[in-house]
Amino acid sequence: MTEFLNVEGGTLAYEVTGSGPLMVLAHGIGQSRDAYRFMAPELVAAGYRVAAAD
Repeated sequence: MTEFLNVEGGTLAYEVTGSGPLMVLAHGIGQSRDAYRFMAPELVAAGYRVAAAD
């Protein structure tokens, strides 16, 4: 589920799924958290909590 964080100058969209050790996914310029749509479920299945932000 997408959540939103208001910060000075704008709003960040992010998703956190799973449980276990935290894995933060940081995409490159010009991409979005959607770049990890296939990788994130695999990491969750492997026992990680996954955070991806735009």
